[in-house]
Amino acid sequence: MVLCLGKLITFYTMKIIGVLFIILTFAINCAWADGFTWEDKSKKIDAPPHATAVDFIFKFQNQTKLKARLISAQASCGCTIPKTEKSEYAPDEEGVLSGVYTPGSRRGLNTVSIIIKGEYIKEKEIVPFEQNLTLSVFIPEIVGVTPGITFWRLNSEPLEKRIRLEVKQEQPLKIKIQEITNPNFTATIEPIFEGRAYDIVVRPQSTSESTQALIVLESVDAFPKPLRFSCHLVIK
Repeated sequence: MVLCLGKLITFYTMKIIGVLFIILTFAINCAWADGFTWEDKSKKIDAPPHATAVDFIFKFQNQTKLKARLISAQASCGCTIPKTEKSEYAPDEEGVLSGVYTPGSRRGLNTVSIIIKGEYIKEKEIVPFEQNLTLSVFIPEIVGVTPGITFWRLNSEPLEKRIRLEVKQEQPLKIKIQEITNPNFTATIEPIFEGRAYDIVVRPQSTSESTQALIVLESVDAFPKPLRFSCHLVIK
């Protein structure tokens, strides 16, 4: 009786050990699949108003006992180009994901997601992982445009409308009209307070067709290169 009881206890003990081993193995594999350990997965950068390119860096480490391979780093916007020094990282090795954000005409807070895809190499087994980084870049608005879109209803009277430009920076800014992309519209610029505020006076020749246009504005003041921004016009 005692012998049978001992065998029964041994049997169930081995069962429990087996289950624990499976759970531990699963947990380790899940940990491997988590990917790199990042110093920061989210980064915010305050850029100067006239920035034409913003550099960024994300630091990471392979905190496992396996070799890791970085397959790709893809940004959600073509304005952001991420890159790494190499593709394979040994256990405990550190790395850097760097890149450049190009703001163009974007102002205010702009957020870009960067998708990291990689894999761990465990003997003959490949364990893939995917991670998400967030890059936020704030660029102060230099010139406020009100309204953002100037609108006429289809077949309405082609009335003159005004668009207010307000210089947000401390330094005064002289502004001129560089281009109107649609010949159906005419526009002139009137200084309200020279260097600080302007009105764009715009009128469509006709509202009989749905159309749209941009008034392309350019700074006269000397910068690394002229500052350009646009007013949007819509007939719909």
